Amino acid sequence: MGQQKYNIGIVGAGIAGLSSALALLKAGHRVTVFEKAVELGEVGAGLQLSGNATRVLSSLGVLDEVRRVGFLPQGLKMLHWQTGATIARFSQNSSADDDDPYIHIHRADLHAILLAAVTAIAPDAIVIDAEVKSVKNNEKTASILFNNQDQKNFDWVVGADGIHSIVRPTAISITDASRFTGNVAWRGLIPVSSLKESPEPLTHIVMGPGGHVVFYYVSGGDAVNYVAVVERSDWEKESWAEKGTVAEMLGDFSGWNVGILKLLEKSNPAQSFRWALHDRDPLSSWSDGRCIILGDAAHPMLPFLAQGAAMGIEDAQALAYCLDNTPANGVGEEFFKIRGKRTARVQLAARKNMSIFHERNVFVRFVRDRVLSLMGVIYPEFMNKKLRWLYDYKFRK
Repeated sequence: MGQQKYNIGIVGAGIAGLSSALALLKAGHRVTVFEKAVELGEVGAGLQLSGNATRVLSSLGVLDEVRRVGFLPQGLKMLHWQTGATIARFSQNSSADDDDPYIHIHRADLHAILLAAVTAIAPDAIVIDAEVKSVKNNEKTASILFNNQDQKNFDWVVGADGIHSIVRPTAISITDASRFTGNVAWRGLIPVSSLKESPEPLTHIVMGPGGHVVFYYVSGGDAVNYVAVVERSDWEKESWAEKGTVAEMLGDFSGWNVGILKLLEKSNPAQSFRWALHDRDPLSSWSDGRCIILGDAAHPMLPFLAQGAAMGIEDAQALAYCLDNTPANGVGEEFFKIRGKRTARVQLAARKNMSIFHERNVFVRFVRDRVLSLMGVIYPEFMNKKLRWLYDYKFRK
């Protein structure tokens, strides 16, 4: 349709915010990204980027850099929580094309790649130390009010400011309180140089009663990233940057296989974090007037399907399309029409995986593991087939 080019303000310079900035800049829009941090960077550890995400990164011209610093797993391995025995192995990257591989990457590496791509197009696009107080909105403009600088006015304001979004109350008219899931996630990095025996080049999933551990390579194979989730009710702080001790993490997994514990005990103490997992129901709208939310601000994901970053990256592509091909008064509705149903399905699928991974009933766990073992032998592509609806997604209009 060739709509007009807009002046767009984005709140939040994380993965979703920078992906959106890059997609919008490439579409010819003027973009300014506001980040409250006093210096740019990204906390966190590893990300899994499945084909639905890397396909978008390819279209944005950054996949080669992502490949260079990422790691391509050669399969998926499921392990018994107590014995450490292999339950099943499945294929990963066996049928991926050059433009949609499954890649493990350190969050900071992806952030740096996106930041470089954005500033290569618009050197002044990122404004740091910009603490947003609120957003005002009407049918034709939106304004960002700051605690430490003058108000800025835009054609559109995009909230990519995460689960505690300041933009969210302006973009939606309902209040959806989060629910603590009873799970606490530990995450961190383990230098490969500290390990006597390196893990296989696979995605490893260890499922146990009331908890699970996922670990895989990042940083080109120089580090192992882990996410270790345990059910506990005495700690509910929802923060990605809360430090925890390695000793406390090991205590949460007391009785688990000694090999898993020996791996976790090598965690870098300076990069060991924990956060309480809160769940939120899918929304019925992500916009009001000229204010739109996306990424975790719109659809925060539990980490049981490894799709949080991927959904924000998909959002970026869809938003650029809507702004270029939809009349202004229909952009928000069209964006939600494209993205709402899919992201809701992913949110609910991740919620379901939580109970599957943490099954406490001994008999149910036995049956689950036997079925997985059989499928791994007779049909190694089973997981790829099961998740084809997710990984094979291509935005077409």
